[in-house]
Amino acid sequence: MCTFKSERQVMVCDIAIGKVRAATESAFGHEVCFTVVDGEGTLVEAPAEIDAARFEAIVFDAITVANASPATHQAE
Repeated sequence: MCTFKSERQVMVCDIAIGKVRAATESAFGHEVCFTVVDGEGTLVEAPAEIDAARFEAIVFDAITVANASPATHQAE
């Protein structure tokens, strides 16, 4: 499960991290920070220079795509 902690921070599950990384790098370059948190996923953080609403929308859309992808459900 992915959890928004604030408008600039989201804990992303392993299933969605690839899509989130690709989407944020496409939109913002390498300005978004990714920190692996053992047992929780990856904390994705946007700096103050990035529009928070745009960051949230891009991350939410990437998570939605990852969750809808048949490849992410093969292990189920």
